[in-house]
Amino acid sequence: MTLNDIKDQIAGYEQQSEKESEKKYLTFIKQIIDGLVLKNIAPEENNKIVLLFDTLQTVKDNTPKKMSNAIYKCYSELIKICYSDYKLVTKGYYRSLWLALGMSVIGVPLQGKRI
Repeated sequence: MTLNDIKDQIAGYEQQSEKESEKKYLTFIKQIIDGLVLKNIAPEENNKIVLLFDTLQTVKDNTPKKMSNAIYKCYSELIKICYSDYKLVTKGYYRSLWLALGMSVIGVPLQGKRI
């Protein structure tokens, strides 16, 4: 399975989906796959991505709740794979990363201390 096959598979899921949140994450996934196609990732390097979408295909036949969870999990795992293997991140990746870090390091101590 190539990245273009995965992109076609995601487009099919997007047409079948009824929830707006699912469509949003499927659109994000499709954009990430487009970016990987533009980077000309070698077919032997995308084994993790193919395995990730194989698991999504097996969940497709289950309940809509499981499918929604699988789509979100697929999105988050795809971002992790892109960052760790290809050093690619999505727009706003570092902003959300630093926001969480800032709230945990700076925000909590300020709330505990009375001024």
